This record gives sequence, C-alpha cells and structure tokens, in this order.
Amino acid sequence: FLKPEPDNVQIMAECVIRGFHQAVREVALELLTRLAVTGNPFAILAIYHLAIHDDSMEAQEKILSMDIPASDPSQHAVFLLCTGQFSIFQQISGGKSLVLKYLQNHPDNQLLERIPAMHRHGQDFLESIIGILQYPTREAFQSLLELYSRLSPMDQTLSLDFLQEQVLQSGSQPAMDAICELFILYEDHAALTMAVSLDISPGEPTRKALYYFLSQQWEKYENLDFSHRLLHTAFEASPAPLR
Repeated sequence: FLKPEPDNVQIMAECVIRGFHQAVREVALELLTRLAVTGNPFAILAIYHLAIHDDSMEAQEKILSMDIPASDPSQHAVFLLCTGQFSIFQQISGGKSLVLKYLQNHPDNQLLERIPAMHRHGQDFLESIIGILQYPTREAFQSLLELYSRLSPMDQTLSLDFLQEQVLQSGSQPAMDAICELFILYEDHAALTMAVSLDISPGEPTRKALYYFLSQQWEKYENLDFSHRLLHTAFEASPAPLR
C-alpha cells in the first residue's frame, strides 16, 4: 500500500478474489478503493476490472458509493451495463460504439456471455455483435445481415465499422461476405463504398459474380463470368425483389 506500483496493486486485486479468508479479501478491497479514490491509475484499472470482468458486486458497490471515475468512456459504458444502469447507458452519446470498442480491446468470453442477459432493453444490435465476437461463424454474421434493415442509421454505421474492423484485423472472409451482401440485399451504397475501398468481394463464386454485376464492376465481372452462367445461377436462386 505504501508503494502503489502496478505489481503491488495487482497483488491487492488478486487478494480481493482469491484471498484465503474473508477478512483478507475485505482489507485488500478497502486498500484498493483508497488508492483508486486518490486517483491512482493502476488501482482504478484494477477495481474496474474486478467489477466488470470478475463480476465482483463488492467492487461494483465501492465504485458506486465512492464515485470512482472510470479510466476511459468505454470502460464507463460497460460498467453501466454490468451494473444494470440501462437508463443512464442509453443517455450516453455513442454508448454502443464505446461498448464495442471495449469488447474488442478487452477479449473476455465470460464477459461476452454475461452481457446479453444485461441488455434486454432493445439492444438486439449489441447481442448480434457479441455473437460474432464469441463465435465468428457465417451463421453469426448472417444474424447481423438479417437485423441490418431494421437498425437505426447510427447502428447501421456501427455495423459497417465493426465489419471493416474484422476485415482489417483478421482478414475475415465472413466479414467481407457480409459487407458485400449488405449492398446486394439492401443496395446499401455505404457498404459498396467500403467494399470497393477495401478491394474485397464475396468468397463464393456465384455471389461474387452477382456482386460484381450489381456494382457494375464490368471488367471483373466479365473476367469471372464471361458465359453468364454464374449470374444465371444467382438469378434462379434469388428472391423476387433481388431478381
């Protein structure tokens, strides 16, 4: 406590969770809280980690009762969700964007599993994104595609930004497919602009041909489907509006 350096603060935080006796855990949390109240950045990070990632109700109560500020806005937004402060969360400008930023920068499967139960207040968008972060399968991306047309313009923009980040970080083909499908299905020109900028296309040949054709990328389309066989297959398999 006299030398509140990162390693010592981490020992305190571990004692809060793994202390062999209740009294040890309580003292460790009290010391950590005192340091956090003084503005020690390591203590603030540690007590918020306990509250968010370890789901420590004691740490949550200390933060609330002592009004300990979060290290950054994204941490604050996630803390509001973790503590059920939905009305305050909904008043934050860019709250969903902040949550996405935090979840992408602090991977934690247990936290991802808990969050869907926290936001039963019209946050289907977040639940869909969380599903992708947990299991980045084509089915998970498909759920976002199906939800997209019902999202607000702001959430649509967040969806595109999220998909772009998946492409840039990991070269995710399902994310590339999803961006292109948003243009194919909904004529979303922001998605087309992003796809062209990233120089991406669907992985499946039939969808690739359809994407090139609808986006009028004629040279790429002709090189891929000179006989129009793929386009004919896409036409036959498409719903009436797309036909």
